[in-house]
Amino acid sequence: MLYPADSDPKFAGRGYDQGYLTSVPGGRGEMFYSAIADPRTIASDEARKDVISGTFMLDGIGELGAPSGANQSNLVNEPVLLVSGEQDALYCGHDLTTHPTSGLSFLAINQWIGR
Repeated sequence: MLYPADSDPKFAGRGYDQGYLTSVPGGRGEMFYSAIADPRTIASDEARKDVISGTFMLDGIGELGAPSGANQSNLVNEPVLLVSGEQDALYCGHDLTTHPTSGLSFLAINQWIGR
C-alpha cells in the first residue's frame, strides 16, 4: 500500500508535496516479495525505499491499460526480453537480483543475449 511520502517518518519534513508517494512502513515485503524471500533482503529494501510521483505512477498504469493499438510499446520494433516472476503483482525488475533464483534468471538473460 502506498501513502503520501510526507506522512512517512523517513521522508517527513523533506518538502515532498501530497503528490509524492511511498510504501507504508513495513509494507514492502507484502508488496514486492514472495513468502520465500529472505527477511534480511526485505529489511534492506525497506531501509532503502524511496518516493514515486503519483503522476508518474498513474501514467504507467494508464499505459498498462491502453489498448494494444494505442500502447506506447508498439513503437518498439526490436526483440525484447521480459523476465517476470510467477507471483509478481507488477513488473519490478530491480528486485530480480535479490531473488533466491536469480542465478537461473541471469542464465536465461545471458542465453537470450548470446542468441
